[in-house]
Amino acid sequence: MEMLKSIKEEIIVVSIVGKARTGKSFLLNTLLELNGKAEGFEVDSTINSCTKGIWIWGNVKKRDGNNAKIIFIDSEGTSSIDRSTRTYDSKIFALVVLMSSMFLYNTTSNIDEQGISELSLAAHLSNSIAVDSKLNSNNQSETKDSILSELAPKFLWVIRDFSLEKVHPDTGELISSKEYLEICLSKKISGKNSNENNIIRENIIKYFHDRDCVTLGRPIDSEDDLKNLKKVAFSQLNPEFKSDILAMKSEIYKHSQSKRFQGKKLTGASLFELINIFVKTINEGGVPNISNAWESVIMNDINDHYQKALNIYTALEKEYSDLFRPERKVTESIPYEELVKRLTTAKKESLLCLLQVKMMNRDAFSFNKRYNIHFEDRRNSLVLEIKKINKRLFLGYDSFCEKLNENILRVHAKEIERDISNRTFNEKNYLNFVDAEEKYCGSCKAELSGRKALSMFCNSLLNMVQSALESIEANLSIAFGKKHNENKVIMDDLDFQMDSESNRVSTLTETVNSQENRIANKMRDFELNKKEIEQMQERITEIEERINIKKKARDAKIAAIKEQERLEQERERERKLEEARKQAEAEKNNEEEDDPAHIQRRQRNKEKKENCN
Repeated sequence: MEMLKSIKEEIIVVSIVGKARTGKSFLLNTLLELNGKAEGFEVDSTINSCTKGIWIWGNVKKRDGNNAKIIFIDSEGTSSIDRSTRTYDSKIFALVVLMSSMFLYNTTSNIDEQGISELSLAAHLSNSIAVDSKLNSNNQSETKDSILSELAPKFLWVIRDFSLEKVHPDTGELISSKEYLEICLSKKISGKNSNENNIIRENIIKYFHDRDCVTLGRPIDSEDDLKNLKKVAFSQLNPEFKSDILAMKSEIYKHSQSKRFQGKKLTGASLFELINIFVKTINEGGVPNISNAWESVIMNDINDHYQKALNIYTALEKEYSDLFRPERKVTESIPYEELVKRLTTAKKESLLCLLQVKMMNRDAFSFNKRYNIHFEDRRNSLVLEIKKINKRLFLGYDSFCEKLNENILRVHAKEIERDISNRTFNEKNYLNFVDAEEKYCGSCKAELSGRKALSMFCNSLLNMVQSALESIEANLSIAFGKKHNENKVIMDDLDFQMDSESNRVSTLTETVNSQENRIANKMRDFELNKKEIEQMQERITEIEERINIKKKARDAKIAAIKEQERLEQERERERKLEEARKQAEAEKNNEEEDDPAHIQRRQRNKEKKENCN
């Protein structure tokens, strides 16, 4: 419960109820990803119930997308052989409904009349919870049932070990789990206990407007593993069961709403207050009254904001009280305007902090005068406490300034005393003392006795300084006459030295002028030489150009001679080749004339020619 009290953010409460020994704790452990781990809700394979009363899992889950925290609640199973009675079960049921944002009803196999009859506690919900007739912000009368329906959480019927095919009883078409639930709730039966079960159906529809259904298969097939489900890791469970669990977990984490009460989102601390009131009432044999409980929560909320607002101011008081301690050495001043500004800011923050509780519960304040009366009482108390703190702080500030001013004046007085003992006078030290005396004596915020004491201290120091100044003034007059004579001698000596230096400067000036003339003549000669050099450079450039032109002409002539020689060599080589070719032909003709075959061939050709003729 202390964990719940420490949660200052919005809270989502997921709880589970159902018949004993139907695996509620195992289901929550699976949603919390605690399968196979030593921690989590207790799970056992015996016939004895594990969960007694109502248990809250201590590790809070944070939902993605906002700051809401999710907590899971396990409840003792109904119809338990250990200690369950009708009255006891109804108290557990009513308390869980009032606490929850999402209400899981756990059964097995399918939705049947036995499962519906187990929800008979819903039919008696109005007998387990008391409400006032006027609770809404418009002061309109509402029925008890409509108020309970507004307070009721989302209802999720979880069917375990489900293996049937979901089809419509009339058309045979496949239907969703939600449609399966609605068909079962809308069905009217006849026979034994039919009237009671039909009333239960009506009450479920009447109280739980937001309702849905989830079907889960068998978690694991092995009977040995079923007996030790606490030790079985999530990865070892049946794939279909894991898929259904992940879809159910996604629905819870993404779509569950923050717990609301009277239209306001509750924090863990607010829910803690409500639970305490409800449990106390139930343990005393009474019936939880929603309006009375909510009024107590609002009153406590006002008190909490009052304490927070007061803490803002007391924290500032502690900070300055440490600075104003009498035994603390004072070294730096604290501007009065800074103190006033910080106190003003802290007062605004404190009053705004207290006002937040009224803004957050605007509707409740608009129709309940007791809230406004209590709020104004707390506000007046806060203003009174702030005035008391301001008075203490300003008294401490006055003492602080008195101590600081006295220290500063003592420092300046010691400087003047040192000057007197050294028979010297420092005008700056004296002026510093006078400025400090005027500044701090004139602006001191201390009590009258403190100001008188400080004034007497300043006067005594001023008298001491005044007598010292008179003594110094007389000594200065004598010293001034002697110093005047010494200064006259020094001035005469300085005049003589100045005349000597003036003559020396004149001589140096003439020497410098002579040197400047010599330098000017040399500069003129230099300019003439420079022009002659430039002319010579131009002549050299012309000569180089003519040489380059002659060089190019010579190179062209040499190239022409070489080309002519090359052509003559080519012609001579062609002539020699032609002579060699003619000589080779002549030699070839001579060889043919001497050849007998050639002679015979020539003879036959001659004969043929004669015959033809």
